[in-house]
Amino acid sequence: MTQPSLRAMQVLAAIGMEVYCSRNLISDPELDSYIRHLWKITSTTNLPDWSEECTRLCDRVIARLALEKKDHLRRLCNAAYEITGSQMYTIYKPEQAARDLHDVCLLSGVDLESLAASELCCRHVPGKQGWGEPVPQSLVQEWEELAQQSRCTEPGDDVAVPKRTPQAPGR
Repeated sequence: MTQPSLRAMQVLAAIGMEVYCSRNLISDPELDSYIRHLWKITSTTNLPDWSEECTRLCDRVIARLALEKKDHLRRLCNAAYEITGSQMYTIYKPEQAARDLHDVCLLSGVDLESLAASELCCRHVPGKQGWGEPVPQSLVQEWEELAQQSRCTEPGDDVAVPKRTPQAPGR
């Protein structure tokens, strides 16, 4: 079974955070900046630089949220970060990334795992290291449409995305 790339999983985490903030009427410029940076994984060609900035933004947001005693949102931000943060300087472990995505699912209340299993999210090839190449803009646009559709749902509603179809051996 094909796994989504780390880039796709990071975008799913960003979508989970967007939906959580939308449903809970959370408006926070610093959090919005962090979410926008998570989306930048789609186009970055320098993963270490992207990760360094992601770490800086995440650390700042979660420190403030801890001071504000917003523990649930702090844990959601951290879980979203861990999808790629735990994979940056190690051997690719898809099961670890899947566990981190599961944490984002639980904290955001969004069924990101079903989205991760969709053809749309698995279309971006992870390659041996799990990251894959930068995402083509046409696919990013489809992911943005998925994000918009997800923000307009209520908890428990399904987001309509095409399911993966089994591929013939050798494909």
